[in-house]
Amino acid sequence: MCEWTNNQPGLVGLGNPLENGCFLQPPPRSPASGPWALVSRIAGGGGLVAEDGIVTQARMQWDVYSGDEVAAERAAAGIAAAVELLTGCPQPAGDGMTVLVHDNLAGPVYVPQPADASEPYLFQVQADLVLAPT
Repeated sequence: MCEWTNNQPGLVGLGNPLENGCFLQPPPRSPASGPWALVSRIAGGGGLVAEDGIVTQARMQWDVYSGDEVAAERAAAGIAAAVELLTGCPQPAGDGMTVLVHDNLAGPVYVPQPADASEPYLFQVQADLVLAPT
């Protein structure tokens, strides 16, 4: 889903809400360099009952970090808006997977950070995604 996020038009890159992109591990960065996100699978992975076993469901989470609260929330809202468009028109997710549809979208949600955090603002977006191999 990292590749999918980074390929969303108007979401990633200079001048867009998620300026620094999406990663699987925290990138080397400057706290003043703009919002960035980590994406991870937090649950799921089993096949769907009514499918042939190759279609699976995964609960995905995007953690959006920034030194600026408004920028972090705007970037998380951009991810949520992109996920909302996953309504049955398959899109490549990367790593040999295709996203078929989303369900149970939650967020953006503000998550308080400790005072010594390198990025003081975190917003999360979560969604269940139905995935199939490409």
